[in-house]
Amino acid sequence: MVDGKHHGSVQARLLRESLAGVMPAVVMNANRTMFGYEAAKKWGVDLSAYPNAVIADKPPSFWKAHRTAVNSSLAILAVCALIIAILTKHLRKQKQSERALAQSRALFKGVFDQSISTLRYWIITVV
Repeated sequence: MVDGKHHGSVQARLLRESLAGVMPAVVMNANRTMFGYEAAKKWGVDLSAYPNAVIADKPPSFWKAHRTAVNSSLAILAVCALIIAILTKHLRKQKQSERALAQSRALFKGVFDQSISTLRYWIITVV
């Protein structure tokens, strides 16, 4: 295949050099190695053997095709993880407060029951 853009840029460079009065270098091959992706796959051409080749009609990678969806999903996942962490912290704090409240109630009940017993004893002995 012929890459028209590359061929045109080579010809333009040669024209600029000749107009500037410089003898342009001889270009042996103004074309670039190009492959059509589907044809290369059909005929079993190893594209990795041609690192400088231009591959026409190559389908985009998964990352290039779905970059925004993947990034959005990761952002949503991070926000959900943050919310879960905050809720877990608040739940632990609430359970700790409930334990402290139960302990305080038990202490208050003990003091109250003991004071009632003391009042009964005092009323019975005084009266």
